Amino acid sequence: MMKFKRTDPEIAQAVLQKLENHKWYLTQEVVPFALFGSRLSDKEKQDIAAKLHATEEPDSFRRGKPMFPQVTAKTTLADLVGPESHLLLDTLGIEYDWLLQPVATWPRSDDYSKALEYVSNIKVVNDIAESR
Repeated sequence: MMKFKRTDPEIAQAVLQKLENHKWYLTQEVVPFALFGSRLSDKEKQDIAAKLHATEEPDSFRRGKPMFPQVTAKTTLADLVGPESHLLLDTLGIEYDWLLQPVATWPRSDDYSKALEYVSNIKVVNDIAESR
């Protein structure tokens, strides 16, 4: 849409504004869910995993509304990983060793399988993003 602004700035701006309502999916807390989906390449998952493993876990997790990231055309999901990204695995009591292994081996890890089962059963509700 940033490039499309040159062609039709009005439409591009309307689409970009609509996308602003979906930044919930790009917060530090939510980005690790992408590790369990089928839409990313193994390289993208490995980049997220490496960044998560290298990012120090906070002593406590913040409460309240998540902080929405600044996103540019060059932002990757791995760029969005931060201390709060540990929330999912910490809450589930998941160890991190499997993150250092190749993606193809992750399903052999009990911790990965436990997290995958949890993530696969989450019901997604998008009411807030759609109502704006």
